[in-house]
Amino acid sequence: MTRGETVAFLVRIGLEAVGCRIPVEFDGDALAVRDLLVEFDGGITCHSASDGAHREVFSMPPGAEESAASAIVARLLTGIATREIEAAHRRMRG
Repeated sequence: MTRGETVAFLVRIGLEAVGCRIPVEFDGDALAVRDLLVEFDGGITCHSASDGAHREVFSMPPGAEESAASAIVARLLTGIATREIEAAHRRMRG
């Protein structure tokens, strides 16, 4: 299993553990999950493509597959929770 396949597998497991069914796509070179693009050239680099801007989210050394998968899942879940909290607060204010 390649590093990319490993990270994709671990991200899927992490998301499934909390009931999320977010698609995780891996094309052999890069991993795509929502607005995140993860590349495996040398190290592991994650970019965000939200709002049309590409920003580096994190960069980790080779061998940090578990940490990278955890960081990806945490970022995705934080975004989901934040959007739900904001929506609930808007509804409360009427």
